[in-house]
Amino acid sequence: MRRNRVLTVSGLAAAGLVGVVTLAPAGSTAPAKSDGVIAFVSNRGDGAYAVWLMNADGATPRRLNSHSLDPAFAADATRIVYTAFDATDPVGDVFVMNADGTNRVRLTDSPGADNHPAFSPAGPKIAFHSLRSGNGDIWTMNVDGTDLAPLTTDLATDDDPVFSPDGKQIAFSSGRDGTIDVYVMAADGTEVRRLTAGPGSAWPQAWGRPQER
Repeated sequence: MRRNRVLTVSGLAAAGLVGVVTLAPAGSTAPAKSDGVIAFVSNRGDGAYAVWLMNADGATPRRLNSHSLDPAFAADATRIVYTAFDATDPVGDVFVMNADGTNRVRLTDSPGADNHPAFSPAGPKIAFHSLRSGNGDIWTMNVDGTDLAPLTTDLATDDDPVFSPDGKQIAFSSGRDGTIDVYVMAADGTEVRRLTAGPGSAWPQAWGRPQER
């Protein structure tokens, strides 16, 4: 299912939280500060899609890796989860790296595609889309790649997971009712309900916090 999440503002934490942040130094556990850095995907240079960073004003673009898509920041902006692929793994798997591109770690290794990852803002979990069972479903795992489990098992494709700001719910796209629409479920896969009903296709991109009045 198409999503093309190729531009991610640091601070979204895969959940649509408004604002951009400044990265902490490599290896630092200090919280990010309000300022500006953007992760994006580009095929500039050698033509291979890769994750890049730039300042919020567009300055200082720098390439973090190669053959990669779907960057999403952790809540503290110190890490980025993403999809990587190459000639030996053309379908893609989920990886994580420090926000400066160092310490790249493979989290999944499946013959079916694993992609569209999202960090939970509430704890050490990542949601992602997987074809490992032969059908497109939403799965979760710990941030170290352990404890993999499916959240959805519908025969239709479920894709595009987006956590709520509190991490208690996940919005996703599904064709289970005949058209591709936005659904929401509890973070454990229960309480699934449909939010949109055509006539065109719809899929979630971000989940923001309520505005304070």
